[in-house]
Amino acid sequence: MSRGVKIYIAILSFALMFALGTGTRTCTQREQSSNHRAQERSNWFASLSGSFDLKLKETSSDALESSNSAVDENLKPADMHPTDNLMISQMTEPPVVKGVYLTGWIAGKTDSFQQLISFINKTEINSLVIDVKDDSGTISYTTEVPLAKDIGSTCKKYNPEKVLATLQANHIYPIARIVVFKDPFLAKHRPDLAVRNAGGGLWQDYKGLNWVDPYNKEVWDYNIAIAKEAISHGFREIQFDYIRFTSDGNIRECRYPKADGRIKSDVIRDFLQYAYHELKPLGARVSADVFGLTCSTQGDMGIGQVMEKVVQGVDIICPMVYPSHYYNGVYQIANPDAKPYETVYKSLTDAEQKVNNVNSKVIIRPWLQDFSLKSHYGRAQLLEQIKAVENAGLKEWIFWNPSSRYDYHKYRLKSESPIEMPISNDSHLPEEGPQYPNSQLDQVAAP
Repeated sequence: MSRGVKIYIAILSFALMFALGTGTRTCTQREQSSNHRAQERSNWFASLSGSFDLKLKETSSDALESSNSAVDENLKPADMHPTDNLMISQMTEPPVVKGVYLTGWIAGKTDSFQQLISFINKTEINSLVIDVKDDSGTISYTTEVPLAKDIGSTCKKYNPEKVLATLQANHIYPIARIVVFKDPFLAKHRPDLAVRNAGGGLWQDYKGLNWVDPYNKEVWDYNIAIAKEAISHGFREIQFDYIRFTSDGNIRECRYPKADGRIKSDVIRDFLQYAYHELKPLGARVSADVFGLTCSTQGDMGIGQVMEKVVQGVDIICPMVYPSHYYNGVYQIANPDAKPYETVYKSLTDAEQKVNNVNSKVIIRPWLQDFSLKSHYGRAQLLEQIKAVENAGLKEWIFWNPSSRYDYHKYRLKSESPIEMPISNDSHLPEEGPQYPNSQLDQVAAP
């Protein structure tokens, strides 16, 4: 199998594994099917205990979208803030971000949300990445963004004022996840903004979902307006996801109506620089998710993600270095999923070299893996990934669990955390390695 084919399969597995929404069902329909999804997700994870199966694309969207029931009926619609004259909340920012991912459904489910807060208060976690717009293209709360109101993209899952107030009371740093170019809802309701196929219709990926045209500035402005509104609610950071061109489909059929001669990687860089210019005056930080292979591969993998260009428009870059998503043999590791330390460490040291080559002061904050595919991931595997981050000279990280259900036994407790040093404005690298208290629980063997 050629290296190019392996890279394509890796990209495809990322896309299929982390599809969070169907993009076609209504908010009500998704709530009504939540119990079915819970059972389906359980069966799905069990089916993946062996070799990775590309049939994942048939079930991942339903299985990985949160299995929670409807939004708590006691939550009332939020009083929306205008997006002009925004002032960011005075929530304290942690010196080092250590976070986990939270679906909009869990954020709006009172009991589950409180369990998550309890988990955070026990562990070294101090930050949450919360869905504001997921890859269904719907916004997780009532919005006043004009285009969103016109097309009806609200799928109310939580009250942002209540959620942000709870986070502030518990000193938890809030990060808004906004999926950008995988937006089947916008594409369906505004086909003039969508990627087209060679026949003139809407291009579809393998799941039958539509994407929007990354060249189209109206798409840029739409997502930036959503980001500004999230800041007005109190989110301190905007994290853009799916900042890339299409991959999981017949991309030879893709036609971009607003294509203007720029190469894909320049379009992605230009969007991020434009977003940065719009959001930084509001006091927010800007981060972007990229594939893990972006750390090491040359070129843009056909999707427009070149790390050296992405870092030109963000404060933080978040490579998704999930060991299960690297093909066997990469980095001369026979089974990367079984070697979380080695896989994460090699990816991040490659990323540092790329960032240093462009003299960027960007923070590298990787996404790590708290889910099991081919190998079981318990406490040891999670701590090995953290150790790899720290031994690479980095400090920040976020864990992804698609159901947002976290077991505190897997994580370091607050009493076990390394001594944290404030983030320097001069460098994203610590001056010396982290220090640890004496604890057998914290000893993770390096290779």
